[in-house]
Amino acid sequence: MQEAPCGDFVTHFFCHLCAICQEYREIRERSGDVNPPDLTLAVVTAPPVQTMDSPPKQ
Repeated sequence: MQEAPCGDFVTHFFCHLCAICQEYREIRERSGDVNPPDLTLAVVTAPPVQTMDSPPKQ
């Protein structure tokens, strides 16, 4: 892809969403796959509450 009006570094530094969209488009075009990839999100659960307590002194 043509690096106009700015280079890859500038795009990544100032516009993260634009860079992600561009990367997705390039991967899709280079893979040659006609079907879009499955972009379903994984279910993530938070860990139980954790504390940084020290053991009681005896």
